[in-house]
Amino acid sequence: MKLTQFAAVITLAMSFLILVSCSGTSDLATRTGSKASAYPEWYNAHQTFIADSAGVFSGYATALAGDSAAAVQKAFSHAAAELQAGISGRLESVRKKAADELGNRSGLNTAGFIVTLRNAETHIAGASEKVHADANSNTSYSGYRGFAEAKVSREALMSQLDKAMRRYRTAWSAMKTSQAFAEF
Repeated sequence: MKLTQFAAVITLAMSFLILVSCSGTSDLATRTGSKASAYPEWYNAHQTFIADSAGVFSGYATALAGDSAAAVQKAFSHAAAELQAGISGRLESVRKKAADELGNRSGLNTAGFIVTLRNAETHIAGASEKVHADANSNTSYSGYRGFAEAKVSREALMSQLDKAMRRYRTAWSAMKTSQAFAEF
């Protein structure tokens, strides 16, 4: 008799756990869906860096702050940093491929060129522009969530990099004319 009572208690407990877990899942799905709609229409919540086929590089970020203006400013600073990191990664990838393609005589593997290229990348944020910015009141945080998109065109970026790389014109020109640079 005791074994059947034990089985009944276990069955009741399992039924209760299944009921609770199912109701929790639907609540989570509802909350997740509402958070996705909290993003502005222009904001890319899935990628922080995008290079499009038209030659425009974009960085996206969000930030929290006590007031809306500070939230937007922080978000733009983070978006510019994401833009810089994305471009920097692409430039380094192109440099390595171009160095393999052109060989050591190109000067692309010299320490001076690499350091100058990395220092030039710090000017990317200065060349970027704030395209979109928005702030929403955040209920889970007593403040605002700022959203921002920073963009730079390929032409503006190249102008900035050309100035920064003038000390290594020969190597920079070799990199720009390499087949690997076509990927950039």
